[in-house]
Amino acid sequence: MSVNSENNLGALWKAILHNQKQVWLTMHSGSMSPLMPTGSQIFVKSLEHAHQKISAGDIVLYINDNQLIAHRVLWLRCSQHQCLEGGDSAVSTSFISIDNIIGVVEKIKVNDKEFDLNSRAGVLLIWFITATSLGILAVRRFWPKAGYLLHRLKLRLVRTVIAY
Repeated sequence: MSVNSENNLGALWKAILHNQKQVWLTMHSGSMSPLMPTGSQIFVKSLEHAHQKISAGDIVLYINDNQLIAHRVLWLRCSQHQCLEGGDSAVSTSFISIDNIIGVVEKIKVNDKEFDLNSRAGVLLIWFITATSLGILAVRRFWPKAGYLLHRLKLRLVRTVIAY
């Protein structure tokens, strides 16, 4: 009998989040920089306790290849039960199953400064990042250099706004 360790890891984290309802985790990559740089702490609530459905702009925690990944939802394909996700620091994206999502990031802590993604500033920043990311994806298909330049501008603006 073979055991799918990815499913076991997913079940373990779902159980932990179900029991704990929320947990602080440490980012080990820079894929969500500059908003969530390597070493930052993220406050994750289980989907059951987040009192929300997943929507575009949410930063979600999901499991892929035995790793926990925190990336932004850019687009939902409800009919196929999928979402387009991507890290903020790169322009690459992929579709994941909504069933793999185990939690939603609600707060970020960097250098003892806490940023609440549900605050007015957080909601505006999430909207800006999501809208520009989708725009960059559209532009880059026809004009890759312009897409790259817009991406660099987006990162610079986010760094300026959050100023950890």
